[in-house]
Amino acid sequence: MASSQSDLERFFGKYPEFDYKPGRNAAREFQRLAREKGWSQAEKVLRKMKDKEETQPKKKMSPEKIQRLKVLKREYGDARTKFYGAFQKEFNAVFDRGYLCEVLGFEVPETGLKKMLQTVHVNIYELHHYEKALRKGKSAKIVDVNPEVLRELLSTETQQPQMRKSKSMAHRSSGVTDIEVETSGDIIMFRFSKVSDLAVYSRENDLIYPLKRAKEEGALKLLLRRIVRGNRPSVRTAPAV
Repeated sequence: MASSQSDLERFFGKYPEFDYKPGRNAAREFQRLAREKGWSQAEKVLRKMKDKEETQPKKKMSPEKIQRLKVLKREYGDARTKFYGAFQKEFNAVFDRGYLCEVLGFEVPETGLKKMLQTVHVNIYELHHYEKALRKGKSAKIVDVNPEVLRELLSTETQQPQMRKSKSMAHRSSGVTDIEVETSGDIIMFRFSKVSDLAVYSRENDLIYPLKRAKEEGALKLLLRRIVRGNRPSVRTAPAV
């Protein structure tokens, strides 16, 4: 008998100690899982150790602790690969080209679909979350973020502007994000006027899907865009249309 669980439900079901919330943004749920398992912290500590080993004396850390951090980092990498696979399967199963246009509010064109989609800039994880909310009869809306609003949401405290978290963005746009969905009922999908603005938002909130993981033909692969840092392309891509 075929399972009634979605691909993401099966993925998160492998961690029974984790209280998975299927009504939330899938990427944010994976981030929460990584924090609870200690994966993201282990990766961060090991990265800092590597960055500082030539410029600062090493802090004393037992070989056992270092080995444990490396094990957690490997677990993180394995889980991340499986999460990307589950998300890709579920996204492509939900969105055929006709339904994708319907959710985004377009008529299905006879030709030039890809060119048309390049004029719409939303995050793929938020699109998946937004569609699920509509399908489940929940309150969901699209919030437009233009360059002027985006500039107001950038911090001026450092030389490299950092976008505030999406929670702040939603409040400035008279809405709330998926972080507060259980209390507010509103699920937000931000729509940006420029792909570069979407890239800033996606990087700051770690809502990234790697292009190299999009191996199946389908809506997900069709929608991915490359993030560029300076004049060099990033190894990861923005989940954007």
